Amino acid sequence: MRTGTTSSPMRGTMYKVRQQLFTIHQNFEVFDATGTKTMSAHGNGLRVMDKIDLCDEQGTPVLEIRQRPGVRPHVDVKSNGKTLLSIGERRVGLKDRFVIETPLPAKFEIDGNVWSTRYTITINSELAAQVMMEPGLVKADTYDVLIAEGKAPRILFGLIIAIDILTHKGKR
Repeated sequence: MRTGTTSSPMRGTMYKVRQQLFTIHQNFEVFDATGTKTMSAHGNGLRVMDKIDLCDEQGTPVLEIRQRPGVRPHVDVKSNGKTLLSIGERRVGLKDRFVIETPLPAKFEIDGNVWSTRYTITINSELAAQVMMEPGLVKADTYDVLIAEGKAPRILFGLIIAIDILTHKGKR
């Protein structure tokens, strides 16, 4: 995670991600600008943050987001059993930093403040998504997400949910 912010304007599709606050498992719903549900994510592990399935608009799982056990928090985003992204928290000096590893021919980076849910995601140094949490207690865990034109929203939402898991560890 870099500490600067990307200020260039971006064209794309606006989404709203709502997380259900009072559930046994993690549940997210993704809506487009018209309010139509386009994706959902449902936790179904034995522990609260163990495993989340990202589903398309028909409810078919398309990605699996799974917290990996270990000393350092780590989350994998998989498709058909193959890891697409592996996100881990590493301590660098006095700061935490997320490291994103992938077998894809792409370099993912996070820029901004994931702890206050105001950050951007770049792929190969090109702006791919902007994530902004709506202010206010009532709207807690509601994000506005702008996905750049031509970018795959599913893998970006998988990454966003993985970041949410890492930033909320120990709070659920």
